[in-house]
Amino acid sequence: MMKHRNILRLLVLPSTCNFYLLHPLFLKFLFYYYYCRSPEQLNSQAYTKPSDVYSFAITVWEIMAEKSPFPDIQQVHVITTKVAKGERPDQLTPEQCPPEIWEKVIVPSWNQDPDARPTFSDLLPIVTNIYKDTK
Repeated sequence: MMKHRNILRLLVLPSTCNFYLLHPLFLKFLFYYYYCRSPEQLNSQAYTKPSDVYSFAITVWEIMAEKSPFPDIQQVHVITTKVAKGERPDQLTPEQCPPEIWEKVIVPSWNQDPDARPTFSDLLPIVTNIYKDTK
């Protein structure tokens, strides 16, 4: 069984003097970890179901946009500051994302207030109806 430290060794470039250089895959994971975290998680609060809903919305946005949120930002602290201030990735066009998904799934799910976000139980019938309408 592979241990966590062995996984980390795979991500670090094999060099005895340049061990601080990280594999690009690890850096991509690091950015994904931060831009999918909810504002309350960035403030060192625990994971909650509303946090998962926020992460789900970011993931749906990424699938629809076919790009990473905040693609031009290369510093983690800039991403976390933007999210903490309530900034979100750009609005998607109707060609990229059906308006129903944007208005009923993404926007409510990344609300700054975790208590104002829908639950997955709330989202399930919405997503199911959108799926049925596309058949």
